[in-house]
Amino acid sequence: LHQFEIVENVPPIADFKYSPLHPTTNDIIQFTDLSTDADGSVVNWTWTFGDGETSTEQNPEHKYADDGTYNVTLTVEDDGGASDTVTKIIKVRKPASPHPPSSPIPPETVLIFDGPHEWNITHWEITKETKILFEVHTHGCGLKETKYKIDDGNWTIFTDPFTINKEGMHELFYYSVDECNAYEPVNAAWIEVVNNIAPTTDYVLTPSSPDGDNGWYVSNVTITFTAKDDITGVDSTYYKVDNNGWMKYSDSITITNNGKHIIKYYSIDRAGNKEEAKSITFKIDKTNPMVNFEKPTYGHLYILGKEIMPLKHTVIIGKAMIKINAHDEISGMEKVEFYVDGELKKVIDNEPYEWILDEKIIGTCVIKVIAYDNAGNTASDEQCVWIFNV
Repeated sequence: LHQFEIVENVPPIADFKYSPLHPTTNDIIQFTDLSTDADGSVVNWTWTFGDGETSTEQNPEHKYADDGTYNVTLTVEDDGGASDTVTKIIKVRKPASPHPPSSPIPPETVLIFDGPHEWNITHWEITKETKILFEVHTHGCGLKETKYKIDDGNWTIFTDPFTINKEGMHELFYYSVDECNAYEPVNAAWIEVVNNIAPTTDYVLTPSSPDGDNGWYVSNVTITFTAKDDITGVDSTYYKVDNNGWMKYSDSITITNNGKHIIKYYSIDRAGNKEEAKSITFKIDKTNPMVNFEKPTYGHLYILGKEIMPLKHTVIIGKAMIKINAHDEISGMEKVEFYVDGELKKVIDNEPYEWILDEKIIGTCVIKVIAYDNAGNTASDEQCVWIFNV
């Protein structure tokens, strides 16, 4: 006698989503199949989009030519031949028409220098050879013209780059008009024409930013200087570290000492023009903090917090007072963490670093402390103690 169990195939459940949720005739709609089958898998997908188009892809894309309301139907079939159908209504709109600006946006004119130039707090410094030109940004309308004038001179239509040949301070005025007849407010810039411009010096730090905490470096810092002078060329670069004397720069310098540092530097060009000295500041702490147990002292008996006598091991009867010496002479202390058998029990941010361990313990445990300085350096100490505290 044979017994057979007939298992009925569970039909799939058809479902899908689409994006964007509020499509227009400009959008390509992404249809995503969300169908499921409890006892197998979906193997066939049939889509009808309501505009005469169909697809058998699992996750098709479709774009509607006309606005309107469409019934999108998905029929799925599983590997047992069962099927299910779902229909969703999609409303496709025409794309919104752009709104014209309520008032024309005037163009924006940017002053450009081609040649030696340098910003000096309140004004530009250029040479007689420096060319001046403009870059204009319009907002939907073409450029009609750009005009400029120097000091009390006449307005001139800008066509080609120009120079200012007279040394001294000048005021340059300029503005643009677009083809929508929107006028830009007049811009003004102070420009000083000088015989020569001092070189400029840039620097690169390695690491480029502090690799410790709170703005501290925890490694050596290397400084590389690069000087530039477009007219006569750079003659030399000089630097000084903290209170030491000035030195001529030839190759990258590395600062290894802990502490706060100030590096000053400047360059001189071949015409003797000297750059105003600049400075870099940073701080280094490569040293771990100091940490050790003040109490309990290793190899002593403590009863109710009092040190009684030396022993081979540390034995504490009653509550355990944990007192730690921790300090850092460079960046300063941030915190001390107290652990018992690897579990963090207490964090103390300021001195005194003291904590009373008052838990039910009978037997040995490892008390560990980790000290952190403000630069992120750490140091630890630990000891195994016998504790009898009920």
